[in-house]
Amino acid sequence: MITLEEIRTIHSRIMEIDRTNQDDYIPGERYIAIIESMLEYKMGDDKSVFYNAAVALHTIASRHPFYNGNKRTACTTALMILKNEGINLTVNKEDRIQFIIDIATPEKGITVEIIEKWLINNSKIDENND
Repeated sequence: MITLEEIRTIHSRIMEIDRTNQDDYIPGERYIAIIESMLEYKMGDDKSVFYNAAVALHTIASRHPFYNGNKRTACTTALMILKNEGINLTVNKEDRIQFIIDIATPEKGITVEIIEKWLINNSKIDENND
């Protein structure tokens, strides 16, 4: 599983990496309770790794707990959840970016179940992970 502190660290590092537009750079947390609730009530060791990654991706990208960098934080968090279980995402960067944008667009209606299936269909187990 992933912790609140790990998600905060991911977000902090993402915000430090991409400071290209200083007018758009707004660090900080808006609604950290969204992430706390996600970790406590929606995710768990009794759920599949794909479900947990899908919940993180959906919650962070669509609920915007941070002022900025939500989609990047959502993607990195989901990738970390998968990577911790020896699973790599196989989809190309452009398709991954478009899917995350779609998740963050309410009109698209992307659900956790859709994300979970997408992750399963676009992932593979890392044979070198011991």
